[in-house]
Amino acid sequence: HVTYSNGEFTLKGLVVDSDREPLIGVSVLIKGTTTGTVTDLDGQFTLEVSCSQPLTLVLSYTGFATQEKEYSPEELQQLAMKNGEDHHVLKLVMEDHVMG
Repeated sequence: HVTYSNGEFTLKGLVVDSDREPLIGVSVLIKGTTTGTVTDLDGQFTLEVSCSQPLTLVLSYTGFATQEKEYSPEELQQLAMKNGEDHHVLKLVMEDHVMG
């Protein structure tokens, strides 16, 4: 079902590594806020987000470089529309391993 009211919706996502394996316990944070979550045993997450302004998701995970992904209001609106079609509408791949 689509949760989409007052420009806000539930963003569902999946975080995987370069081998397309789900990553458990990835921190997913909306930059500039304290709003965030952690991926579950299947690498999935949900976040309440607004379509009215751009946002940046910050992903951090032990052994990987922290990554940021920006979304415009238009991109967020498209994700909100697809929300009812797929279990997770956003697939994020963490590929850069931290050396050391």
